[in-house]
Amino acid sequence: MKQEKGYLIEINGIQLYGYHGVFLEEQTLGQKFEIDATIKVSTDTDFIEDDQDKILSYVHILESIEKSFFSKKFKLIESVAQAILNDLSQFDAIWQASIRVKKLNPPIPTPLSSTAVVFEKIYQ
Repeated sequence: MKQEKGYLIEINGIQLYGYHGVFLEEQTLGQKFEIDATIKVSTDTDFIEDDQDKILSYVHILESIEKSFFSKKFKLIESVAQAILNDLSQFDAIWQASIRVKKLNPPIPTPLSSTAVVFEKIYQ
């Protein structure tokens, strides 16, 4: 298991438009999604040096999330979350991640603001 000493990176409210869903309308017309990520990073770095080359950039994490999200049309938001978690394994410093994928205004008869799934993964 990776070292569990480090810090959290939180990236919240990533707003993306995608064509994920079970219904044909979702796959054709698309809809808004929101993604939150909590990333546990292991490090022994002393940040007093203020050296950006010694951190895991949240910009790189965001790029990975977007790449996963747009990689294909998924039927399930569970599959979107799993794809994101799988792709985050490319970053050696990440030892645990939690991803929340929200479908904003889902096409169901009951009025609600969103549905969501939360997936977590510990990287070995």
